[in-house]
Amino acid sequence: MSSELRATLAISKSEAVTGTSRTLTMPGGRKVTVNVPAGAYDGQIIRVEDAVSTLLLSLSIMQAEGSAFATGPNSDDLTVAASNPYLQTPSGSIPNPYLQNTPVHAQYPYAQSATPPPSFYSQNQGQPAFPPASSSLAASQLLSPRNIILAGLVLLLVVAGVVGAVIFTRNNPAGNTNVAATTTAVARAHITATASFIAANPNPYPPHRGTLVLSDSLRPDSSNNGWDRGGTCVFKGDGYHASVSSTNFFNDCLNTKTTFSNFTYQVTMKIIKGNAGGIIFRADSVNSKYYLFRVGGEGIYVLSQYVDNVGAHSKILSRSFCLHCNLGLTQTNVLAVVANGHGITLYVNSQQIASINDSSYDRGQIGVIAYPYSDPTEVVYTNAKVWTF
Repeated sequence: MSSELRATLAISKSEAVTGTSRTLTMPGGRKVTVNVPAGAYDGQIIRVEDAVSTLLLSLSIMQAEGSAFATGPNSDDLTVAASNPYLQTPSGSIPNPYLQNTPVHAQYPYAQSATPPPSFYSQNQGQPAFPPASSSLAASQLLSPRNIILAGLVLLLVVAGVVGAVIFTRNNPAGNTNVAATTTAVARAHITATASFIAANPNPYPPHRGTLVLSDSLRPDSSNNGWDRGGTCVFKGDGYHASVSSTNFFNDCLNTKTTFSNFTYQVTMKIIKGNAGGIIFRADSVNSKYYLFRVGGEGIYVLSQYVDNVGAHSKILSRSFCLHCNLGLTQTNVLAVVANGHGITLYVNSQQIASINDSSYDRGQIGVIAYPYSDPTEVVYTNAKVWTF
């Protein structure tokens, strides 16, 4: 007995009048052709059957026509917005990507200190975490009579502490061993906490291996983790907002401090206004080369390869209806890509929707997008994760 699947198929007004056809990918990779008859109407149900399942498609007739609909789910890709900082930002990499969701003491052992921890990235870029005070001011403060007296008292306390420690150590060798053991245990606990978090979050996608190297909630405290920031890439309480007001371009929000080769990249997406969202991966920000995986609220997914900053030059690698997508605005979908060598496999809500081979790009940055068809678009992203292997 075949299973029954329900989905929505978006078509244009002209397609409804003249008729059209679509090739859809069913679960398991099977291809079926759907023929929409001439004179189709909004809400019409088309029944498609094969040996395994029955697909019930509800037609949704898009109101936009002409050039507006030409940038819809079945057209060539749009051009990235020229004002996007991605076009001017040089590629970067980090040797040890962050694990933002690790226990606080594992990420910053000194998190309870009144002094904020130094920036991870400023350290790696060879810049001081905090600007030094003026040398003349520091010298005058250091040589004040009050500070000289305080320094003397501190020196006496230090000497007394050292003498006391020596006496205690000689009379209590076992106690000294316990102190050393406690210090070692604390250091090991710091390492184990991170390792435990990694072990508790294995790669849920085939090949089910790899190391979790990025776990980012994409909340406001993620704003210094390398993600683009600005009017179209904004951190808010509910997540990372990517938006675009024009319907002639799409907008991308990249993490310019990431460079991944073979990996699984997963993020949770919610379209709150407009048309489509998705992810960018293996991006070369200098030459505007990347893969783009987008999913629209109407249920069409597209995987494209961009070769430059002109959308008309892009190549569509895979496109079909997403049977596993939650359709419409404010619906949550978990998007994922597994890029392993030449193999690229796409997932939505833990279900595989496409698998291709393409050797064009082998490494690069990751990001998210806001992609309009005919309306200004805003998409919220949360919980980005990357496993490398």
